[in-house]
Amino acid sequence: MRVIDYFESDRKEHWLNEIKRGDWGGAGFLHELLSNASFFKPQVRNPRFYY
Repeated sequence: MRVIDYFESDRKEHWLNEIKRGDWGGAGFLHELLSNASFFKPQVRNPRFYY
């Protein structure tokens, strides 16, 4: 298994497209959060998303 830190990746657009293609319930919501940079919240320190 390969673990990718989305925020450190130089292929963010690729991973956004992969997430958008996902068939699980949260894929669309996660895609929206990452696309709009609303994944971050002021009270959360160093949020991470691993793919």
